[in-house]
Amino acid sequence: MEHVKVHYQRTNWDAGYMERQQQKLAKYDTDFARDICEPTYQQLFWRQSNAYWLFADSIEYYRLTGEVDYFDRALGYLDLTLHTADTLMLGMLNRSGEPIMVTHQSQQLSLPYWQLNKRIGWLDWSHYLCQAISRRAQSSVELLMLFTPEMAAEYTSEPREYTAFYVRYLQGMLDPTADHDALQNEYTEVYSREFDLRFRVLLTPFYCLAKQDEAGFEAAILHASKINRAYVKKVRNKMSMDPLGFYPPQLIAAACLAYDRHGWTLKHHNDYLPEWWIYHRFTAPEVAE
Repeated sequence: MEHVKVHYQRTNWDAGYMERQQQKLAKYDTDFARDICEPTYQQLFWRQSNAYWLFADSIEYYRLTGEVDYFDRALGYLDLTLHTADTLMLGMLNRSGEPIMVTHQSQQLSLPYWQLNKRIGWLDWSHYLCQAISRRAQSSVELLMLFTPEMAAEYTSEPREYTAFYVRYLQGMLDPTADHDALQNEYTEVYSREFDLRFRVLLTPFYCLAKQDEAGFEAAILHASKINRAYVKKVRNKMSMDPLGFYPPQLIAAACLAYDRHGWTLKHHNDYLPEWWIYHRFTAPEVAE
């Protein structure tokens, strides 16, 4: 059976290393417990991205130590990731011209009217939506699906036509009633060349899922995982961890939907798609020796 392995850098860890990581987590926990202050949206964006980063770090610490507390903390960071994305999206969807009051964690937070958003665009939205799908957070999914192609076109420094199409394509593939073949033809004939290969291969599993093509889905997931691994291997020369590479939201969401809708399971081993996650267990797996 084929095995797509995560590209890890070897960690020379000892008691001192883990003590430093515990101190880092404690510092972020303290930061996350503080109220959001101005600049509000920058603070929220920082919290969302860092929470996913700490989720990935905590899973790594569990892999190294076997201590279940790290796994439990990771799930808490994942939930904070989703909650903060919800808060950001509430601000984006507010078109009243006035601030709105929301609850973020235990804080009553006034979100300023966001006339021009330079922080959340089509790709951030895609990450947020797929993170919510994979956590089976239906209320978050429904909120994020209110994002529109027009918003994607407004909030981008890239060509508006293809950023808007990306949103329309992904939303369409998630909708069982959409004309999936028409969307796929439009993508193939008009827009596919606009996307980097890494983004193109992340979309293919959703089309196979919409068409209920299990063999095509398996092949698409396997191919996309290999492209993702090449990307992770490349960026590991520049950074110690890329959580969106190690835990690619689009691939995980597609695998979760395949299991939830059709009971499909992977026919290969894939370290980028943890079985505890895609098969909806959310309990600490056994640590390999």
